[in-house]
Amino acid sequence: MNRSIFLLSVLLVLSCLLVYHRASEFEFVNFDDDRYIVDNPIVVRGLTLEGVKWAFMSTYAANWHPLTWISHMLDCSLFGLDAGRHHQVNVFIHCANSVVLFLVLVAMTGLPWRSAVVAALFAVHPLHVESVAWVAERKDLLSTFFWFSTLLAYNHYVHFRNARRYLLVFCLYALGLLSKPMPVSLPFILLLLDYWPLGRLRRCGRTYLEGVKKARKCGSLEVRSTDVFRQVLLEKVPLFLLAAGSCVITVIAQRRGGAVVSMDTYPLGVRLANAAVSYVSYVIKTFWPLNLACFYPHPGASLPIWQVIGSLTALVLITVFAVIKANRAPYIAVSWFWYLVTLLPVIGLVQVGRQASADRYTYVPLVGIFVGIVWWVTEVVKRDRRLVLASGVMASLVLVVFAGLSYRQTTYWRDSISLFARAAAVTKNNGLAYYNLGCALFQAGDVVKARECIRKALDLLPGDALHYNSYGCDLLEQGIVDMAIVAFEKAVHADPHFDLAYVNLATAYIRAGERLEAVRVLRRALHENPRNTDAKEYLRRIERDDVVR
Repeated sequence: MNRSIFLLSVLLVLSCLLVYHRASEFEFVNFDDDRYIVDNPIVVRGLTLEGVKWAFMSTYAANWHPLTWISHMLDCSLFGLDAGRHHQVNVFIHCANSVVLFLVLVAMTGLPWRSAVVAALFAVHPLHVESVAWVAERKDLLSTFFWFSTLLAYNHYVHFRNARRYLLVFCLYALGLLSKPMPVSLPFILLLLDYWPLGRLRRCGRTYLEGVKKARKCGSLEVRSTDVFRQVLLEKVPLFLLAAGSCVITVIAQRRGGAVVSMDTYPLGVRLANAAVSYVSYVIKTFWPLNLACFYPHPGASLPIWQVIGSLTALVLITVFAVIKANRAPYIAVSWFWYLVTLLPVIGLVQVGRQASADRYTYVPLVGIFVGIVWWVTEVVKRDRRLVLASGVMASLVLVVFAGLSYRQTTYWRDSISLFARAAAVTKNNGLAYYNLGCALFQAGDVVKARECIRKALDLLPGDALHYNSYGCDLLEQGIVDMAIVAFEKAVHADPHFDLAYVNLATAYIRAGERLEAVRVLRRALHENPRNTDAKEYLRRIERDDVVR
């Protein structure tokens, strides 16, 4: 590594630390941090043989990412539940990702300054704050580290092909999939990189076209592709098989966890419309990263038609432009298709959860946008020294602005109240934000505001019985009994034949000291379904204990 590469790597690390240095003061938030770490007895116990077995066998939290679980266990072994230390580990991994991305681009293109600007944008962009400042998103950081490491190993394999180097590519890719299934698109990305900047497909493409011309001259009808073309495709087969296996396991895990939303809730047309709008909205946020939130509610069928048509038109036009420019400016096509392909697994065609989009989904995809912009601007200005100087100044200003915005965005992640108060303020009808904010306020002792937020949340959250019952159980567990009653009442109103909701509602009334109301609810349950054995047994116990005569 020469001196300039080393110094630029150090600057990347310093820029990351400058933006995220306050993360050591942050708390765990009540948004998966509790399920992943604080309330997970296996993880809290630290790194044990039993925990490692559980990590590989479990689909807890509707995910299968054993390496991520092991990293959280290791943190608990080293730091206990010191949230600041867990946050610091995230920051250090993000620093490593920025440097490895820089090294990958330098190795593949031989252009350190362009590569440094791309890596700096990756390091300080506000859309990446969610992945870094959220402890539960360790999976995003880890999978990206192995993703970029796979690219670095692949570059070495391309130049010095042998089985040992290919095995390293295979193993690093497997580790990425063990951290999070997001890298399933990596084999496609390797094909893009074979076109540019590695040039393998472009070279064999030219050879193939020359063969076509020669065959025509000789009057031959048979034209065979080159050995290089076959090798480029065949060497990806083991990686595609790994990706396919990861997809199968992920679907099983998410279905077991109830995270996959049915087509009845969001039909295919709604998903396609939201996907088109999300693709464009991520690009807009790349240039204008304001009003970011930890959760964006899914609009369902309420997306304005003009947004959908406008987004589809923009996507088609940019894609056509990229294809037209593929020969003269291959970096445009590769960067655009990097963005499209890497976002595809999380764009919402398979809807997991109730979000329309998420900032964390852009952690890897934005690399494509950054490369396309930096390479295009540099190619435009490189013949005029004054323009080169001006573009350098402009790039520095953009990085400073993005770093400042990211620093401000990190402050919203310092605790649950700040995080969800911000989300409620910058989004509309965000029931989840109000719900989590209410729970956080209740834990902080602000009971009045907590009740206001939770009541508003219950009016905004999805109106099906299963969800209301789930919210009620969560509220009851936290001791917010009056709001749990409201949630269970909404559940039985949404589905008068939901036996479990009646029993839960009666339990909430008992916890609130209103036993007469509990009896009324159980009798109502038996009126709706005389075979509700749980309600019958619960009522018998109350009457046997002379609680109500």
